[in-house]
Amino acid sequence: MNLRVSISQCLVILTIVFLMTSLLGCSTIKGHSAWFERASEVEKSEFLKKKSLENLESGWAKSYDHSIIRQAVSVELERRGLDGQLFFNPAVDNKRREKDQANARAFAQALSVGLQEANRINLAGPGAGTAYQNNAPTVQNNAPTVIGSQNITYRQVGNITYGSDGTSYRKSGNTVYGSDGTNCRAIGNTIYCN
Repeated sequence: MNLRVSISQCLVILTIVFLMTSLLGCSTIKGHSAWFERASEVEKSEFLKKKSLENLESGWAKSYDHSIIRQAVSVELERRGLDGQLFFNPAVDNKRREKDQANARAFAQALSVGLQEANRINLAGPGAGTAYQNNAPTVQNNAPTVIGSQNITYRQVGNITYGSDGTSYRKSGNTVYGSDGTNCRAIGNTIYCN
């Protein structure tokens, strides 16, 4: 298997595993939006009561798209005698939203490119893009030379050697059998045919 294919597949799998673990962990992390959705009002109040104003403001800013968190922060601000909309700033929310959307688009594009590359390599099949060294033995033909004959190249795959003229040669011991009926003898890397 090609190293690039392996790396691409590993990256896709790791991304999926990361996303799954992140999403599964969200509901159990205290202070996360999934936790706020499941927690009682008393639990939310106890959690936010321990937070400083700076932490509440940070939580407000990060949760521009989680109204349940903002609502809980607003209630906590009012409990402290402050304006519930103290941290409200639509310009900052829009800027953060645009930044998050740009990051999401960049991630999706990078993931798409990676998947397309992995798919391209997988569709190309094994060995695609790999340069093969011709390790086929040299074939010497002791038959009379035919005028107008072509230069034939050979490529070995397993125990079969394929010629560019369409013939194939299978080696069994020191004997080489040609698909064109030739019988050859192998001596070292050289093959002699009659």
